[in-house]
Amino acid sequence: MAVSLYRWLVPLVLLGCTRAPEDSAVLVDQDGDGFLSDVDCNDADSAVNPDAIEICDGQDNDCDGDVDMEDPDVEGYSTWFVDVDGDGYGSLDQTADACEQPENTSDNADDCDDRDDDIHPEAREDCDGVDNDCDELVDEADPDVIGEDEYFLDADEDGFGDGDPVISCDPVEGYSTENGDCDDGDATAFPGAEELCGDGIDSDCDGEDPECDKKSDSQ
Repeated sequence: MAVSLYRWLVPLVLLGCTRAPEDSAVLVDQDGDGFLSDVDCNDADSAVNPDAIEICDGQDNDCDGDVDMEDPDVEGYSTWFVDVDGDGYGSLDQTADACEQPENTSDNADDCDDRDDDIHPEAREDCDGVDNDCDELVDEADPDVIGEDEYFLDADEDGFGDGDPVISCDPVEGYSTENGDCDDGDATAFPGAEELCGDGIDSDCDGEDPECDKKSDSQ
């Protein structure tokens, strides 16, 4: 009877002393986010777990193995605009979604010609038939234009005009850039014309007849 009992007790004692396999891991929820360490890829950060939102911060927030833009569910990224001509302004022609700004891109799409680095919103509007500053106003239609001329109506076509000027980047038919015609109905009267004594006309538009005055003084 005693021998039989001993046979049963020995296996039971040995069984009770058996250790758990050394490679078995103890599952815990160290950060208290509701996920055990077997599925939580960072159990020291409660903001990182399988139910978290993937954001642009350089880590795998939702524990799916994808980081930032690798994850199709990422939030918080920006749309950048490719800046082909390198003037600091992009266009809508090409865009790039990224968490951080890629090279050769801009945070705006304000360039109206991304092939020319002289054309952008901060450029000077010149008289060249081009919308240089991207405000949809060209040449003299733009109040900021530089290089336009004043043109004066030259009715008698003597090369000199008179009256209020017309502002234009291009020559205006029937107008002259030279002002000061004292009689725009007489082609023989204009600044620099020969003064004829005794004709009663101020031919050179200087307001007097000096040659006639000299002759009068000598008589």
